[in-house]
Amino acid sequence: MNRNLRWGFVIFAAGALAVSTTARATDVPARPVPAGVVRITPVTRNSAVSKASLKLAEKGKALLPIIISPKASPATKSAATELAGYLTRISGAPFTVTNGDGLTGIVVGSLAEFPAPELAEPLAIFNTFDGREAYAIRTQAKRLLLIGATDLGASHAVFRFLEELGVRWLFPAKEWEVVPNIPALQFSRDITDRPAILSRVIWFEAGSGGERQNAEYAAWKRHNAQAESFVVNAGHNLDTVIRLNQAVFTAHPEYYALVKQKDGSLKREGPQLELSNPAVRKMVADYAVGYFKSHPTADMVSLDPADTASHSVSPESLAMGSVSERVFGLANEVARVIQKEYPGKMVGLYSYSAHWDPPSFKLEPNVHVLLASLGQGQYTGPEREKVWSERSRNLGFYEYFSVWMWSYDRLPGSGVNDLRSTQAHMRDIVARGATSVSAESTSSWGSNGRGYYAATKLLWNPDLDVKALARDFYEKAFGAGADAMQRYYERLDPGNRPFLSKHLLGLAYRDVDEASRKTFDRPDIQARLDHIKLYLRYVHLDWMRNREKVSAHEGEALSLEIMTHLYRTRFLALTSWEMIRQQWGKSAKSAPWMVEVPYTHAGIETEFQEGLRYFQPRDIGQAVSFSADLVPVRWADRPAVKSEQTYQGGARYYLYSVTGEPLEFTTWAGTAWGGINRFTVTDAKGAEVAKGQLPNGTNTLHAIKVPGPGLYVLDYKDNGSYWSMTVEAGKAATLPMGQSHDFRNSKVMQDMFFYVPRGTRQIEYYYTKTHFQPGGPHQVLDPAGVVVKAVDVNGDWVSVPVPPGMDGKLWRLRNPVLGLFWFNNIPNYIAASPDALLVPREVVERDGLQK
Repeated sequence: MNRNLRWGFVIFAAGALAVSTTARATDVPARPVPAGVVRITPVTRNSAVSKASLKLAEKGKALLPIIISPKASPATKSAATELAGYLTRISGAPFTVTNGDGLTGIVVGSLAEFPAPELAEPLAIFNTFDGREAYAIRTQAKRLLLIGATDLGASHAVFRFLEELGVRWLFPAKEWEVVPNIPALQFSRDITDRPAILSRVIWFEAGSGGERQNAEYAAWKRHNAQAESFVVNAGHNLDTVIRLNQAVFTAHPEYYALVKQKDGSLKREGPQLELSNPAVRKMVADYAVGYFKSHPTADMVSLDPADTASHSVSPESLAMGSVSERVFGLANEVARVIQKEYPGKMVGLYSYSAHWDPPSFKLEPNVHVLLASLGQGQYTGPEREKVWSERSRNLGFYEYFSVWMWSYDRLPGSGVNDLRSTQAHMRDIVARGATSVSAESTSSWGSNGRGYYAATKLLWNPDLDVKALARDFYEKAFGAGADAMQRYYERLDPGNRPFLSKHLLGLAYRDVDEASRKTFDRPDIQARLDHIKLYLRYVHLDWMRNREKVSAHEGEALSLEIMTHLYRTRFLALTSWEMIRQQWGKSAKSAPWMVEVPYTHAGIETEFQEGLRYFQPRDIGQAVSFSADLVPVRWADRPAVKSEQTYQGGARYYLYSVTGEPLEFTTWAGTAWGGINRFTVTDAKGAEVAKGQLPNGTNTLHAIKVPGPGLYVLDYKDNGSYWSMTVEAGKAATLPMGQSHDFRNSKVMQDMFFYVPRGTRQIEYYYTKTHFQPGGPHQVLDPAGVVVKAVDVNGDWVSVPVPPGMDGKLWRLRNPVLGLFWFNNIPNYIAASPDALLVPREVVERDGLQK
């Protein structure tokens, strides 16, 4: 697998209750979806109280030994040894591991080692891979069975059993391991399970940061059942055929792709192959058969093309159709050969770059396609996924859980922290036929830890009760501080669209402080909170370095302090140390920031209190909601101004037909990222009036016929290709603001008007820049055109006083670049002129404005 693709282009136990892996989600509405590929049925996934109750330990004595087969594998022996250690820690009784026949004891192993006819159906393996990780836990009169269909399933059974007892491995660091104290240990539960997604990999761009961190993460994955029923091999690889047959290619240059050069000439050259040539196709098939002969334990051979977009333009290749038709047609051809020679083995490749679009035909069942989100073609991303799910039921999804160069490990972390969205996405990809997920991530547990923990559980079972899962996390990790820490994490959940500001961080700091005070007598919880505080120290220093006005000297000092802090905390994997070492540390062998002095609890608290003082909550006031029932207003001051805006990314406009006249506007459609520019016009009730796809690189004058007077909504999607919108003076063209709109203007906007309702004494709004913006500083002008406030913030709340007599009038923003811009207490609508501005009907009626 190419893991640098982006760069190329609840539960019973004595006193313990955990999260039921059979509970359905309560916070994501149930909906009918196509069945997933894996056979999840009441037989293969279930959990119930057993008829038997088995005592395991009492008064410091283990009542049953741990039994393994004399033929147990090293992996099973290791799992049994870990089980003994944890049971000893839980009960205070020494547990031993011994060989036996499995008639009594805590039996750990595979179904082949300990045959149980009643488990044959629950642990059945379908289609080679579905069931390799299946396991069963059965409580009987004289034994507890922890049985897997394979050794891997047996390992999962061990750690699921420990979870049932209340053990948790929340983050990889030892401080985040939760082990309960249950001297009188007993169990009474029957469980069967298998993963809904067969291959589940959350991997880090540059590892976890070192050997210690890597080992801790490997253990965390094992304990939380993040594993692979099959190993995906889909990286760029087809040019291997050239290397293995170099003499043949030298003798037959026609085997190379015919590639168009920069000067327009054509040349036969690698690394792409001439896929129209029967001899080349035979060579590829022979390579695949030979690969499995040399690698008999491999699950998959990759036939993905080399990482270039320059494929053959020979007449023979072009006659075969698109690059996708050629690449996936070859994959089908080889897959049929592999199925005959090596039944159950697979062919793997990406859907990426020039072969991003799906082909016109269905894929063979043993072709595994890993859908990368980078690429371009005739479909948008959602459209492409829908078509791919029609072409194949053996799909993989290449996800971006976190990318350091996008987030720099800052709050609120990445999208994986949006638990509702993560669950909905996992359910959706299972419905689309997903059998694997490869998630590019960063070792950034300070910002993303809760998200990673929840994600690995949802990869196994997307129908978990996410609220219960999160609550279990808070309670197990923070005890009496659970409520405070729930507030902390939920404030920062991207799904709640947090306004990241000193105010929000002030509240978050106080959540952590409250949790710390409530758990002062719990050293284990204090240790976890110390990790949170150490991460927040980075947030504090980074905020001062990048959000405050500092001199060059102050900036250098803060940069040194940041690197020193991150180096001292590198073993905790709170931030992605190896990426930081390479990028910010320039891979230095020796540097002033390489300070080996460890943090103490007192030192951590001192710096945390500094942050507590620095980040202060403020009185923002209650948010006021307004309707989207917008109407035009006849303003006294009506300068004729054309509305002209440019964007990268979609936007919504509210338009208005006064007499039923057509809606007139002009758009220009860009060409980046495939140039898919589409628009939809709907009426105020959501009924579609018009839609279309626009020609790239051209202006289009629209005159949309409408059924009658009233409000209409234009939604424009550009697939990232850039676009512009022009509306002549005198026409309504209102932009809705609000926290769901993260605008990316590609130039500074013209003056934008907004209405301040009567009775408003202070305008409160939030502003932050977004990536790739040209600016940020702007001015707020009163109705007379006087600058009331010059604003230069990036991620903060702005308060603008409204003098008497200045309410109930139009104000302006000068030189705004929208970004994330949200009015807290006035209507979130702006326009380039008074005539273009529409106002909520209830405000118009209440304030007596002229319609």
